[in-house]
Amino acid sequence: MVVCLVNPPQLSTPYQVTDGLMPPLGIMFLSAVLKKEGFDVHVIDAPGEASTNRYEHDGNPLRGLGIEAIIERIPEGTRLVGIAGIFSMNHHVLMELAHSVKERLPDVIVVVGGSHATAVAEYVMKSEDVDVVCLGEAERSLLALCHTLERNGWRTVPADLAGIAGIAYRDGERIVVNRDVELIDDVDAIPYPDWKSVPMETYYTSKEANGPVWTDRWVPLLSSRGCPYDCAFCSTPAIWRRRWRPRDPVKLIDEIAWLQREHGIQEVHFEDENMSTDPKRLEAFCDELVRRDIGIKWQAANGMRAHGLDRELLTKMVASGCTNLVLAPESGSRCLLREGLNKDIDLDEIAQAGRTAHGLGLRTSTFFMMGMPGETRRDVARTLVYLMRLAFAGVDECSIGQFVPLPGSRLFDRLRSEGRIELDDAFFRSLTAMGDLSSSRSWSEHYSNPELKIYQLIGLGLFHVTRLVFHPVSTARTFANVLKGRQELKSERFLISKLRRFRGR
Repeated sequence: MVVCLVNPPQLSTPYQVTDGLMPPLGIMFLSAVLKKEGFDVHVIDAPGEASTNRYEHDGNPLRGLGIEAIIERIPEGTRLVGIAGIFSMNHHVLMELAHSVKERLPDVIVVVGGSHATAVAEYVMKSEDVDVVCLGEAERSLLALCHTLERNGWRTVPADLAGIAGIAYRDGERIVVNRDVELIDDVDAIPYPDWKSVPMETYYTSKEANGPVWTDRWVPLLSSRGCPYDCAFCSTPAIWRRRWRPRDPVKLIDEIAWLQREHGIQEVHFEDENMSTDPKRLEAFCDELVRRDIGIKWQAANGMRAHGLDRELLTKMVASGCTNLVLAPESGSRCLLREGLNKDIDLDEIAQAGRTAHGLGLRTSTFFMMGMPGETRRDVARTLVYLMRLAFAGVDECSIGQFVPLPGSRLFDRLRSEGRIELDDAFFRSLTAMGDLSSSRSWSEHYSNPELKIYQLIGLGLFHVTRLVFHPVSTARTFANVLKGRQELKSERFLISKLRRFRGR
């Protein structure tokens, strides 16, 4: 029986800093697991299969295959269509795709998974076009669902679905959500992603990764799953239950070596929530890479915590092929970090890590947010001062994004309980402000939307002027890279991709 997994078209606004083109790792893991169990799996990767196709749909700019083209690609005999529901701002596209599948193929079981679907499962299940939602880590739940449906002649029988952990389903008029997700303890036992299921050549040539791409052949990987921290702005604690499950460094490098042999991979981007959760494990990983001398470049594109990143470890990272260090202070206000964001970090450690990394030749980036609930003008001023401190220390890049209340996060729950968020399609559409330079939405009670945009521009200006004054060579290097089409920082990748888009290439 055929199972079809769909990576839907992505929202792609012209000024979206976070816009990129990434292989859908989640779907690729699911494809590998289902194929291992004998299911006939077909993947439709809308962004990857039509990366240059940009179009307006219901007032929003999308990238990838259109919904009609996706429906046409669903193979004959398909019994289940699984749709990746990762980003909340893409909710309306997700729902329209589910509706189109049901309209054309009414007997097909439609399943939605991903972080967005996990966080608002009840809301997603309000649509009659969605039969099941897989919550959180879906390798076990989707496999159990497929086996159950196969035994039932591919019919959703509520009495049988009740025994599957980590799904939401409909029992008559009642929506049942079983949040007892079975997390996989031995993450090394999960099959390698199904790299042949998506058009990897498109991803190689686009070079629109989460971080800058230094070589011609790169892949995203996970060296761990989950995160033990409890940041109030993040949805990860609700999805992964604050459980961090690392892979064995030796087995991880075995996979990288396999990717080199089988696919010619030269570069790996780790998409972990925080690769440095255990500095000793990170050190062991670097030591093993140096020992094997396989000549791979790597980076942790989602960022690391500075705690434990001393000179010795950073030196080993460089020796093992690390190209970039990403740090995420979020704010320069210790008070806001502690009381508003529940983020226990040391700003002095971050500045020192940035200074040391600069001296070792690592390209270093930092992430900040503004517009958070409770953020005062004094908090903003502290962030502006701290931005200049980082630029003086040698940090190459800073990104100042807008706070977005992610469904599943504690701040989202708080704002909703205060009546400031109404869970509806309009709210999900408003989330496109995340990473979009053309819009501003302040959730702070202390300053307005226009002020937020001004503070962002001032912050970027202060950072880059300070960098230019104290590190003019690094600034010149950025300009040269953009002109040559070479990316060593995410901002360079952003500028290069936008120039390519403007030129119609």
